[in-house]
Amino acid sequence: MKPAALILILIPLLLLLTTIPPYTESKKQGTKFMDKTTVAIYNDINEDDSSITVHCYSVNGDLGTHQLTYGTNFTWTFREDFWGMTKYYCDFVTEYGSGNYGVFTPKLRIRCDTFCPWSITDTGPCLEQTAYGHELWCQGWKIPHPPPPALT
Repeated sequence: MKPAALILILIPLLLLLTTIPPYTESKKQGTKFMDKTTVAIYNDINEDDSSITVHCYSVNGDLGTHQLTYGTNFTWTFREDFWGMTKYYCDFVTEYGSGNYGVFTPKLRIRCDTFCPWSITDTGPCLEQTAYGHELWCQGWKIPHPPPPALT
């Protein structure tokens, strides 16, 4: 192979290797970008017959719509894309509120590494930050629903 052709091959390869984002390796637990990540959505609304509707998706595919009764969960596992830009979103509908939330994004990844458990409560979704001592990071409902009228 001629030296000029070799240089034309090596320069793009070196540029690619030097542009890999730093978040492909977590300083917290040594996670590599090829490791599998699991997201789990738990219904923690402890009310009689209280179920939630969950619809999750990414740009690469739709995970479908699921009805979760109290104590059940919807879980999936995936590998991040090469660039570390994988994003998953879920629409949650409950009798207390609803909204669209990012459940896995590059910014959230640092909070949960390879396991991102979400607890859906009557006040909104909460991420258990597995990378930060399991502290809860909660968000309110984007569209609060009024409570049902009291029975008299």
